[in-house]
Amino acid sequence: MMLKQKIYQVLGSRLALNIFFWLMMFLIKSPTVNYVSGYSNVVYYGLIIYFLGLLAILSYVHNFFILPHIFFKKRYFLYVITTGVWLFVMAYFYTFCIKYIPILVPHLDVLRMSIMMSPVSNDISWLGVINDIQTYFFVMLMWLFIFALLAIYHHNNKRVKRMEQAILAHKEQELAFLKSQLNPHFLFNTLNNVYGLSLRKDEQTSDVIWKLSNVLRYLLYDSNAAQVRFNVEREILFSYIDLELLRLGESDDNQFLVQADRNYAIPPLLWLPILENVFKHTRNLQHKQIEFNWRIESHVWYMFAANLVSENNTNERRGGIGLSNLRKRLDLLYPNDYTWQEQVIENRYSIHIQINLPHEDTSLPH
Repeated sequence: MMLKQKIYQVLGSRLALNIFFWLMMFLIKSPTVNYVSGYSNVVYYGLIIYFLGLLAILSYVHNFFILPHIFFKKRYFLYVITTGVWLFVMAYFYTFCIKYIPILVPHLDVLRMSIMMSPVSNDISWLGVINDIQTYFFVMLMWLFIFALLAIYHHNNKRVKRMEQAILAHKEQELAFLKSQLNPHFLFNTLNNVYGLSLRKDEQTSDVIWKLSNVLRYLLYDSNAAQVRFNVEREILFSYIDLELLRLGESDDNQFLVQADRNYAIPPLLWLPILENVFKHTRNLQHKQIEFNWRIESHVWYMFAANLVSENNTNERRGGIGLSNLRKRLDLLYPNDYTWQEQVIENRYSIHIQINLPHEDTSLPH
């Protein structure tokens, strides 16, 4: 499969397309050799190649020198003058060749081998050439116009690709920065939990440290990937929940649902700011009630969390830097493909995020 892709890339390259074009022009003109006589066919094939070469020089000098150094630098008046002079020089030389070769080689049917055909006189003086130049000049002008359009299209296409690459690189750098802000935030909160357990000399302290090491290893290494498997993310997510619940305390009012209908490939740690926010506002409440629903069904990703908040905090800014960073990550990862809803009803805060995942490359093998 890789070999086929490389072959397609080579055949579709700009160099290959140019080679195909000139080869096609040669094949179109070649049958005219059968209608001439007096000299070897090699001579006539050579003439076809010669005149095609003149058109190639006209085109590539314009596309590779005049366009990039004058037109693309927005020096339009100079471009018009330079292109006009270049066209006149090439049209003059082309016309002179049409007139001079039959004089140099008598009875040679040069005109039939030319890409452009217009009757000319035998006068090879500069005035005689100018008198016969009109047709060749305007045909070359149209020829150059078509080649210029192709060159401008190629130039703009390359510029768009460079812009897309720059935007992608900026996006990746910003995502890495946002993730780096999440990790210390999580570590700070979790170390506080471990510290509280150690003060009480809780027997579960060693288990907590082991789970914390697993989560930290994931944060340091696996989370650097652009996407991870859902099952791996689910395991780390529950480890994080267990770490928080050890300090918060178990409750029948807490509900955690994490499931998916396949092993999707998803960005890591999108759940972390939501759960951090939930546990942050629940920790100091006497009555704790948490609902967390994190599921993916038919390429739609649902993230829902709800928790009670104290009456003093209902009007305060919720989520802090964690949810702010999450929203920035979603803007970068899924622009225009997600919805975000936050609300506080009485003393119950909830957040509901829905993401429409692309249908291609969203699942990985186990």
